[in-house]
Amino acid sequence: MEFTDVVASLARGAGVVHAQAAIRAAHGRGASRWLAQEQGISPRTARRWLSGNYPRGRARAITDAASGLGVGPIAAQRIAYASALSVGKVRVAYRGDARDEGARRIGRIPVRSATAGHLSDAAQELLSGNSSQAADAFSDAVISGYEDGLEETLAISDYSDGIELEE
Repeated sequence: MEFTDVVASLARGAGVVHAQAAIRAAHGRGASRWLAQEQGISPRTARRWLSGNYPRGRARAITDAASGLGVGPIAAQRIAYASALSVGKVRVAYRGDARDEGARRIGRIPVRSATAGHLSDAAQELLSGNSSQAADAFSDAVISGYEDGLEETLAISDYSDGIELEE
C-alpha cells in the first residue's frame, strides 16, 4: 500500500471533529463563511456547525463539506490527534537507495516526542499539499517509533498492512 493509499484510508476513518478541524485549517477565519456558502446556510448556522455543540443530525453534511477539501487535509487532522499508531508489516529501503531491504513488522507505536515531531511535519506537509514530503515525514515517524535514530538510515517503501490510528 503506497502512502497515498494510507492517506485515503485515514481520511475515510475521519469523524466530525476531524472534518471541522480540516475546514478550519484550510480556511482559517473564513471557515464559517466558506461552510455557509458550501452548504447554503447562514454564517451563524455555519459557526454552530463548526462548534463542539454542532447539531448531531448535520454530522454527515459537515463531513461531506470537508471531503471537498480532499483527503490530505482530513488525514492531516487524524494524524494530528493520534496518540498511537498500529503498523503491521512494512517494506523498507536504505535512504537514497531504491533497493528493497525486506520487511519489518512494526506493531503499536505510542506517539512520543520524536514520533510526534515527525507526525506534525507529515500533517503540515499534507495541509500544504506536499505529499512526497508528507510521505517522508510519516515514514520517519514510523521508523523512529520502531527504533529511535533508525529513520536517518531507513525509509518505508510500502505499508503492506496499512495503518490504524488511536486517538
